[in-house]
Amino acid sequence: MIATNVAKKLMGGAAGVLGAAGAAVSHLAWYIRYQAEGTARDERE
Repeated sequence: MIATNVAKKLMGGAAGVLGAAGAAVSHLAWYIRYQAEGTARDERE
């Protein structure tokens, strides 16, 4: 029972770290694109 709770907490923490890392990579890609192109948003028309 305790081991299951610990495992769930660890998996939840790992998912949170992966989510934050994914968001950071996405933001870095946007920043590099912004620096190269000079546009803050995609112009979809």
